[in-house]
Amino acid sequence: MTRLTIHLRVACALSAIVLAESGHAQTVATGVGSIFGPPVAAAESLAGKDAAIPKANKIDQSKETVMQKSRGCLGCHEGSGDPHGSQFVRLGCTDCHGGDPTPGLTMRQAHPAPRNPVFFESSANPNDSDVLLNHESPEFIQFVNPGDLRVAKKTCGDCHAQSVDHVNHSMMRHGAMLWGAAAYNNGSYPVKDSIFGQAYGANGVPLALKSPIKVTPELQKTLGIVDEIFPLPRFNVSQPGNLFRIFEKGGTKLAELGNPDPNEPPGKPSRRLGERGLGTNSRVDPVVIGAQKTRLHDPLLDFFGSNNRPGDYRSSGC
Repeated sequence: MTRLTIHLRVACALSAIVLAESGHAQTVATGVGSIFGPPVAAAESLAGKDAAIPKANKIDQSKETVMQKSRGCLGCHEGSGDPHGSQFVRLGCTDCHGGDPTPGLTMRQAHPAPRNPVFFESSANPNDSDVLLNHESPEFIQFVNPGDLRVAKKTCGDCHAQSVDHVNHSMMRHGAMLWGAAAYNNGSYPVKDSIFGQAYGANGVPLALKSPIKVTPELQKTLGIVDEIFPLPRFNVSQPGNLFRIFEKGGTKLAELGNPDPNEPPGKPSRRLGERGLGTNSRVDPVVIGAQKTRLHDPLLDFFGSNNRPGDYRSSGC
């Protein structure tokens, strides 16, 4: 390095000190007219002395904290990592999946246990699981699939709250158009606007959904948005919509709810709905009972797909 270069660098440094002491550094705070850059990321006047420290987020964790939540998991699941694939996201295994990351535990000690182990003998989603997830604990559901809508607010909501909210109220979850069309077209419900849908919370509790925005008649007319959606009624308290079904052909012996005839072909009862009063014995709405006892819920987001045919290998949730 030549003497001339050294003198030039010293001169520049001295000029910066003089500018700062003379008040010319006011341009630094705004980033206008300065060649030296701001001394801090933001002007101190913007923060104030009593500015609240932001609440800690999962992505602000230290690498050591992340490892504490993952060390035991990585002992068996070698090569696994955060699927976000971003250096700016720091999440441990248990942040999303739960479980116990203490090193040295057996698989049974570290993993949450299912309530119905006969259906979860491997890591694969079970075939034709139907509404099985409604009978599992939130801890096990989170372990199997952190994106399941029963637990997504806890697992994903810290960073993706708006997305979780939107999916929770999506038709892909509640399927209100399907239930509304079936109920109206078969006389079970007299209004075209859908009010029935399915959504489930922890431990399989049916949920009613309230629109997060105010629904005006114009929104309902142009976009089909409804204000509220309620769970499907239980089939044993429903009423048949088509009263003319009493004239159907069938046996003479009255059917008794919960006491089927073992000689009847499955799904093909030989008796009609019968002459008894509405809502008594097996006098129920065939549309409602059909919706609840068939696989119509398969395409929706609260349950697994059938996982046994092309196009239906999928998990629940987002």
